[in-house]
Amino acid sequence: MTQGDIIISRLMFFHGIADIAQLAERILGKNEVTGPIPVVGSRQSANG
Repeated sequence: MTQGDIIISRLMFFHGIADIAQLAERILGKNEVTGPIPVVGSRQSANG
C-alpha cells in the first residue's frame, strides 16, 4: 500500500464518519452535533 493509498483510505473513513453524524442529526432533529470533527451541514447560515 502506497502513502497515497493510505491518505485516500483515511479520507474515505472520515467522510463515512461525517455521513453517520449527519444521519444522526436528521434522526435526532438536532441542528448541531458537537465533537472534535466538524461536520458539513451542521452549521446554520446567517440567514437562518
